[in-house]
Amino acid sequence: MTRKDYNAIAGAIKSASLNEPESYGTYKGIYKEGFNDARYEISAKIAEYLSADNPRFDRVKFINACVG
Repeated sequence: MTRKDYNAIAGAIKSASLNEPESYGTYKGIYKEGFNDARYEISAKIAEYLSADNPRFDRVKFINACVG
């Protein structure tokens, strides 16, 4: 996969309309106030998979792109 693929996936997650209550959360250096827990959970799971595909994949950057 390429950076373009990662950006497309992050954009899709970020634009998803998730009707979950907002809360706080942390993940390897990420701390965002008021982001959606469902979006965070989905992006963290996908980040695990993508990092296995590419050892240079930046999980924190990807999750920030998804939830930011």
